Amino acid sequence: MTDVIMPQMGESIAEGTVTKWLKKIGETVKRDEPLFEISTDKVDAEIPAPIAGVLTEILIQPGTTVEVGTVVGRIGVAGSAVAAAPQPHAVPPAPPVSAAPAPPPPAPPAPARPAAPPPPLPAPPPAADSFAGASFASDRSRDGMTTGELRMARSSPVVRKIAQEYGVDINEVPGTGLGGRVTREDILSYVESRKGAAIRRDAPPTPYAPTPAVAAPPPAPVPVRPPVTPPPVPVVPPPVPRIPTVAPPVADSGPTTMRFTTVTPSAPGAPALAPAPIAPHVPPVTPPAPPAPPAPAHSTQTGPVARPVSARVEVVPMSPIRKKTADHMVLSKRTSAHVSTVWEVDMTRVAALRAKYKPLYEERSGVNLTFTPFIVKAVTDAIKAFKVLNASVDGDSIVYHKDINVGIAVALDWGLIVPVIPAADEKNVLGLARAVNDLGERARTKKLKVEEVQGGTFTITNPGVFGSLFGTPIIPQPQVAILGVGTIEKRPVVRDDAIAIRTMAYFCLTFDHRIIDGSEADKFMAHVKNGLQNFDESAL
Repeated sequence: MTDVIMPQMGESIAEGTVTKWLKKIGETVKRDEPLFEISTDKVDAEIPAPIAGVLTEILIQPGTTVEVGTVVGRIGVAGSAVAAAPQPHAVPPAPPVSAAPAPPPPAPPAPARPAAPPPPLPAPPPAADSFAGASFASDRSRDGMTTGELRMARSSPVVRKIAQEYGVDINEVPGTGLGGRVTREDILSYVESRKGAAIRRDAPPTPYAPTPAVAAPPPAPVPVRPPVTPPPVPVVPPPVPRIPTVAPPVADSGPTTMRFTTVTPSAPGAPALAPAPIAPHVPPVTPPAPPAPPAPAHSTQTGPVARPVSARVEVVPMSPIRKKTADHMVLSKRTSAHVSTVWEVDMTRVAALRAKYKPLYEERSGVNLTFTPFIVKAVTDAIKAFKVLNASVDGDSIVYHKDINVGIAVALDWGLIVPVIPAADEKNVLGLARAVNDLGERARTKKLKVEEVQGGTFTITNPGVFGSLFGTPIIPQPQVAILGVGTIEKRPVVRDDAIAIRTMAYFCLTFDHRIIDGSEADKFMAHVKNGLQNFDESAL
C-alpha cells in the first residue's frame, strides 16, 4: 500500500486544496497518470500517481485544504484490488463520524443480544489486519461455507470491526453493497433503527405526557384575545381628522376661519360641547395619526419579504483561486494609487506582418503567430526607455528591476492566472510566440510550475479577445503597471483628410501614481504606439 501525499508545489506554499479526484476508488491507475487536481495560492495543477496499481482509499475529499505532506489517498497493488474494493464504500462515509457519539445509546440494547453475538465474535478478531478479509476467504472453500460465513467473508475488516463494537450480528443486517456485502452504512443504519425501536418500546408514555401539558397554555391566551377587540374605541378618533377637511364652511365666513373650523365638527354632535373637545384633539391628531398605521404595516412586512428573497438565491463557496484573486485585487486597490490612460493604436502594419509570417511560423516551427508577441516586443522596447514602468515600491524606496519578466494574463474557466515570460526582452518575435503558446496551453491543462507564475515585473492582459473595446485593469502587486489591450478590429478612421479602413485597437495603461507621473506614463505609451505602428520587420 503506497500513500499519496499533498505535494510541495513551491518553497512558499504550505498547503493545498484538493479540487477533484480524476480516478475513483477501485480504478486502476498507471504510474505518472493524472490522479487528482489541487489548487494553491499560486497555481492549479494535476498531480500524477506515484506508482501503478489500484486506488484503494480517498482520505481527503474535494474542497478540503490540507498541509503539504498530508496523506490524501492510498494506492494498492493490483492483486489486492479485490480485498480493498469494499473499502471505498467505508471510506467516503468518513464524514458521518457523527454516528460515533452513538455508542452510549447502544449500551442498553447490548445485554438484550449477548446470546447471538458470541458465535460470530471469535471470527472477527483477525479482522484487525487489513488483509484479514482475504485470508478468511482463502482458508476455506466458499462451497462449504454457511450463509453467515459467506456474509462475514464478503464484508470488509472495517465493517466487521464496527459490527463487533456495536454488538451487531452481521447475519441480521441486510447488505446493500456489491454482491450483498454489508457496508458500514448498513451497520450504522441497523444500529440507529434498533435504537429507535428500543426508545419507542421502552418509553412510549413519556412523549405523550408533555403533549397535554403543552395544549393547556392555548386556552389562557384565548381570553386575552377578546379584550383586544375593544381597541376599536381608540379608532374613533380617526373621524376627527376628517373634520379639518371640511373646508366648505370656511368659505362662508372668511375672517373667522379659526372659529368656523371648530364649529364644523360640532355639527355631528352637540353644538355647545363640540368646540371644547375639538381644540385639544386637532394638534395631536394631525401629526401622529398618519404615521401610526403605516409603522406596524412596514414592520410586519419586513420579515416575510426577506424569506422569499433568500429562498431564491444560491450560495456557492469561492474556489481557492477565486479567493486568492479577490484578496490580491483588494490589496492592490488599497496599496497603489491607480490611474489609467487610454490610447488608440493603429495595428494595420502589425496585422499585415502577422498575415505574411503566420503560415511560415506554422510550417517551420509549428507555432501559432498571434498579436500578443508583437505587443510584448513593443512593450519590452518601451520599458528599456522608461525603467520606472519595470519597478516596484518598497516602503519609501523604488526598486528598479534589471530583468524584464512579462506576465501574460490567461482567462480560464475556473479563474484567472498570469504565467510569466522571463527575460522577455531577450527574445525575438518567434521566441515570444513560442513562450506565449506554451504557457497558455499549460495553464489551461494545469501543467504550470509554481516558479512559472512568479517574478513578473510587468503584466499584459487582453480582454479584447472577448470583444471589449478597453478596460481599466488592476495592477498586480508588487508591480507598478499593467497594460490592457482591447479588441483589434477594422474601423473607419481619417487619414490624410480621407476616410480609410484601418485595423485599430485601444490600449489602456493602468499605473501606480505613487512613483509614475502621468507625463511619464504617456511617454511610455507613445513609445509603445510608435513601436507597433512602425514595427521593425527584422525582429521577426
